[in-house]
Amino acid sequence: MLKECLKYGVTPFIIIDALKYFYYHVLNEYSEVNGYLIDIFLIAQDRFEGYLKYFLI
Repeated sequence: MLKECLKYGVTPFIIIDALKYFYYHVLNEYSEVNGYLIDIFLIAQDRFEGYLKYFLI
């Protein structure tokens, strides 16, 4: 997924341990909680952007 994000100019993301429970929960209940998966990805992207800014990348 990282490679695809970079290929299309999308900020990559990593599902860290703090988000892992929510990520798995949303995957299991995707049909009932539509839209939350995108929210988790956006949160993960924000964190990744913070790392990039911290390391001046």
